[in-house]
Amino acid sequence: MPITKAIKTPGGADIAYHVATRVEAQTLDAAQVLLVQVSSWPSVEAYDLAGGKAATWNDWHPVDFAALANSAALGLGPACEQALAASPNSSLAGGIVSAMRDGLDGARARQWANIKQQRELLDNSPIDHDGYQVDAGASSRLDIMGAVMAMQAGGQASRLWRCSDNVMRELLLADLLAIGQAIAARRQALIETSDALYQQLNDAADAAAVAAVVWPTSPSA
Repeated sequence: MPITKAIKTPGGADIAYHVATRVEAQTLDAAQVLLVQVSSWPSVEAYDLAGGKAATWNDWHPVDFAALANSAALGLGPACEQALAASPNSSLAGGIVSAMRDGLDGARARQWANIKQQRELLDNSPIDHDGYQVDAGASSRLDIMGAVMAMQAGGQASRLWRCSDNVMRELLLADLLAIGQAIAARRQALIETSDALYQQLNDAADAAAVAAVVWPTSPSA
């Protein structure tokens, strides 16, 4: 659901067709937000001619999680586009949000990109354990694996660990093993869910059916 609004880049180039192409979770000013990369072209015709590539301009825009509540069912990318067009603080405020003008294969590709982005966000979100949360992004997974191996090799029963709330807690080897197993189980569930959605996308016969393929409320659903 791209945004149509005529604006200029800092270099003075005219752009009017804007598509959310990447979404990342970040912490800004102590608040968790989404950073949305928006790629822009001079027009929908320029977008079509480039096949959705070679954007004239790419920029990042913060979006609060709360702003996605009313359009979450659309998928992550379209929901972010809706939020940016509605936000008074966005350079895309007041833009017209419309359906992506492309064929069935293009609709499938865009919806699959939304699904993968949602999977990535869930995969990198903190994991719950024993009443607290532990970071579970790629670097944290490596840290947990390294800590478990070192503790097993050295016979260490526990070590201090900085949790997602920035509190240092003494975690047992059994805690870190359980956390690692929970992360692996969640990751496998996310992979299986996204694979099932991919199959649904391939089976979708029209754009409406494609749009109906969205991430379920439960990652393992």
